[in-house]
Amino acid sequence: APPPAPASLAEPAAVAEYLELLANWRASLCLEGPIAIDVLDVSSRGIDNEAAVSLFRGLTKLRIVAGRINIAFNFLYDAGVSALCCYLWSFSVSILDLNLAGNRLTKVGIAELLACLSCHTSHPLCLHDFPSPGCLKLFPLRLDLRDNLLVDPAGFMAEFETPGEAKLFVTSEDGPPPLPVLVDSQSPVPVLCVFLPCFIQQRSLKHDVEKPRASSGQVQEPRQLRNSRKA
Repeated sequence: APPPAPASLAEPAAVAEYLELLANWRASLCLEGPIAIDVLDVSSRGIDNEAAVSLFRGLTKLRIVAGRINIAFNFLYDAGVSALCCYLWSFSVSILDLNLAGNRLTKVGIAELLACLSCHTSHPLCLHDFPSPGCLKLFPLRLDLRDNLLVDPAGFMAEFETPGEAKLFVTSEDGPPPLPVLVDSQSPVPVLCVFLPCFIQQRSLKHDVEKPRASSGQVQEPRQLRNSRKA
């Protein structure tokens, strides 16, 4: 298992030290190619935009990809989500759980994240349903976005959801999670399939008084056209 993240990643030196630990761990495995880990848990580590840029750039360079990412309860604004999107875009691995609860994301960052997922070649996780060979089984990604700065969550969902292309499962509580979605193998596969627990629970912008350090790096944002999605 990879080394756990330190208690704080608020300072550049702490991020650099953590990446060095991961680099040494990777070197000890003597493996080539991307290395998949089950969970990357960096929740409640004081991560702001600058730290997120350094962390996800470092993970991309080390070619370490996680199936579950927990970056909840930090200080991420929309620019931090851009760094996350670049990281996700670098690997063709299905993400099963992505926790961004308790950050500072607005409509802009959340829309960018959903657009990134909808263009990702490995989203949604799709398997053949063996009892029904003519069907595919889609597994919704659990995406926790509660307690961010999204104004009018219901209006956002109505604006973003497209019949036949996006399946968004919103619940007022943590669960239960939706069952896998069955799709005829001859029909177009939805480009977006996510489970959004407690999505309507958002914080008020006027109560957000904490400001992160200004980011010193510019993130190359993945701007993919919708017609570049997988067939």
